[in-house]
Amino acid sequence: MNSVSVVITNYNGEKYLNNSINSVLNQSFENLELIIVDDCSTDNSIEICKKFEKQDKRIKIIELKSNFGAPAKPRNIGVSSSKNKFVAFLDSDDIWNQEKLMHQLEVVKKTDSVFVSSNRFMFKESVNSYFVKYPKNDLSFSQDNIAEITYDNLIRKNWICTSSVMGARDLFLKYPFIEKLSYKAIEDYRCWLEIHRNIKKSVKLLYPYVGYRASETSISKSKFSMIQKNYMLYNDYFPKSVFVKCKVMWRVFVYIFLSLVSRSKSVF
Repeated sequence: MNSVSVVITNYNGEKYLNNSINSVLNQSFENLELIIVDDCSTDNSIEICKKFEKQDKRIKIIELKSNFGAPAKPRNIGVSSSKNKFVAFLDSDDIWNQEKLMHQLEVVKKTDSVFVSSNRFMFKESVNSYFVKYPKNDLSFSQDNIAEITYDNLIRKNWICTSSVMGARDLFLKYPFIEKLSYKAIEDYRCWLEIHRNIKKSVKLLYPYVGYRASETSISKSKFSMIQKNYMLYNDYFPKSVFVKCKVMWRVFVYIFLSLVSRSKSVF
């Protein structure tokens, strides 16, 4: 079975970092490397990472010399430093179900997909609130539990949670995250659009293998801010004709509507 490189990007994440790292190391799929890219943290994050590094040889720590201020560059550095065929991403305040990588690799084997994501469950402070609702070992995987995401689906809204993504390393090298600070919080969306425009479709597991923490520091928390950023992305990403600008406005309207009515467990 293919091996996986997991990239965790971190900035001052000491409060939740232990939980995130443990959720990777406790994966039922063990043939992985964990690359932690620290964006010049000023808290005890590095000490926490080094403690884990001493205990598990699969861990590699990359300490950036200056703070970039957004996850795009740290993710790109993590990808370029990886050595395996597939790369998965995890934010330092999110967690994974124990079977996440194993089941995504099963999907790759059955569908030949090069990009797999999953649904998520939004929780607040308690990690147990996620694992109690979605136990680690209480999973039933089948072909019925997957769906497709196409480029057209993705234009309507970003249906992909970054911490759920596992994809071919070559894809992320060819279509890296945009490192402009103006793209902070939507650099992932732009990356997914570029990838799906070229691969046409990907596979999404409908089971919530990711616990997405709704904390006060969540970059994408503000709906109004995200609407503004999505308008910028659409305006920048598509050709600047009058016709396309009208389509951009329609997409922004759809995004606003879907953002207001969607819930954390919704799927398209």
